[in-house]
Amino acid sequence: MTANGAAILSSPQPCGHIVYPYTEETQVAHAVCLFAGAGLLKGEAVLLVMTKHHREPIRRGLAAKGFNVDSLISKGLLIFEDAEDLLSTFMVGGM
Repeated sequence: MTANGAAILSSPQPCGHIVYPYTEETQVAHAVCLFAGAGLLKGEAVLLVMTKHHREPIRRGLAAKGFNVDSLISKGLLIFEDAEDLLSTFMVGGM
């Protein structure tokens, strides 16, 4: 990840979102934790839409940064939404 990329992820704008294309699987959790952690530190709610296999590394990464993930989830400040489940609510026949 470039320094510019890390700066963008660490300083999200209010109500902002980022689509993060990646080539290395190990980059995903780091990038999402930067972005989500910055919002959570500002007291913002964070919605993460991702595949199920990315969820646990991100939970661990946020916990390692000192966030009480379970508490944030129970308060509705951190929401993990499964990408496949979400897409199935409005996609028909793959379109």
